[in-house]
Amino acid sequence: MRRLLALLGLGGFMKSLPEQIRIVDLRIYPVKSCGGISLSSSRLAATGLQWDRVLAVVNQAGQVQTQRLHRKMAAIRSKLDPEAKMLTLEAKGMEPLSVPLSISSMAGAGCTQGMVSMGHGDGVPAWRYPESASQWLTRCLAGTPGLTIDGEERRNRKNELFHLVRFDDTASFKRRVMNDIGGDNALPEDQVAFPDLFPILLTTQESLEEVNRRIPDLDVSMDRFRPNIVVSGTTKAFDEDNWAVVEIGNADQKIRLRCLEQDPRCQIPTIDQQTGEKNARFEPSRTLRGFRQLLDPFWKAGLLGKEGPMFGIYACHGGRSGELCVGDTVEVVERSTRESLHEHWSARRDKSV
Repeated sequence: MRRLLALLGLGGFMKSLPEQIRIVDLRIYPVKSCGGISLSSSRLAATGLQWDRVLAVVNQAGQVQTQRLHRKMAAIRSKLDPEAKMLTLEAKGMEPLSVPLSISSMAGAGCTQGMVSMGHGDGVPAWRYPESASQWLTRCLAGTPGLTIDGEERRNRKNELFHLVRFDDTASFKRRVMNDIGGDNALPEDQVAFPDLFPILLTTQESLEEVNRRIPDLDVSMDRFRPNIVVSGTTKAFDEDNWAVVEIGNADQKIRLRCLEQDPRCQIPTIDQQTGEKNARFEPSRTLRGFRQLLDPFWKAGLLGKEGPMFGIYACHGGRSGELCVGDTVEVVERSTRESLHEHWSARRDKSV
C-alpha cells in the first residue's frame, strides 16, 4: 500500500499521518520482585492490573524484600491459574510451590493474619502462608546476594528466614498512593498493594530501542524494566515523558490513565530477569545515567525527580474497573509542556480527569 501511494506521489502525505500507538504487551508480577507473566488481556482491579504484586516475600522482621536485596528473586517464576485462584512458584533445583490466592480459602489453609512493612509509611495488613512456603523461600533465597544502587554486590546473612504473604484487600486499610513518596498529585481513589509507589508502569518499545542503540553490544530486554503496559507506535523515543493523560481501548470501553511521574530507575534493570545475574558493566543503568537524568534546577520535579535516570511513566486509574488487551489503541489526550510530569500535575488545579 505504501509503495503504491509513493508511486502516486502521496508518500509524503503518508509520512505526515500520526502513528497509531497500541499495546504490545501486558505484564503482571504476582509476587513482588519475582518473575513476571506476559498476558494477552488483563482486568483492572482497585490496586492495578488484577493479581499484580498482591503477594510479597518478607524476612523474619516482616520487611518486604526486593531484588535489590536478593537478586535471585528474579529467577523465581510464577504460574497463575485464575480459575482455580492458585499460584505456583518455580525455581531451579526446587520442587514447585502452589498456594491459594483467594483470601476466603486462606484461613482454612493454615494462613495467619498480621502486618508487614514496606520500609516506609504505615504497616500493611497481610495474610502469611504456612511454614511450607517459608521453608521453600528460605531454601531458595537465604544467603543470596543483592545489589547496591551503585552496582556493588550486597552480601546477606545465611541465617535469614523468609515468608510468603498476600496483601489483605478485604481489610478496611487502603494503601493510598497519596500517602506515600511521590504521591503528591494522586487522588484518594489511587491505591496499590505491594508495588513500591504507583499501580501502573507504562513503557514504550521506541524508548527501549533507543537504549539498545546506545548500548550496541548488549540486548536489553523490556523485562528488565518490569512494566505493566508496553506500547509501540510512538513518533520518537521517550515521547511518553510528556503524556499527562492517555485513553486506552475503543469508544465503548475507554480506560483513562493519569500519568503522574516519570519512573526513576534503581539498580534492578542491571539484573538479568531470567537468571538473577548482574551485568558486569552495570548496564543499562550506566548508560541511562548519562542521558536520562531530569534537569531540575528549580526543584519542580518533586522528590522522585532527583532519584535516578528515567525510563517509563507511572500512572493511576483511580481504582476503576475495566479490561486492557494487547492490540488496544492508546490515545494521548493531554500532553505536558513542562520539564516533568510532576511539575505538570502540580500546576494543574484539578487533579482528576
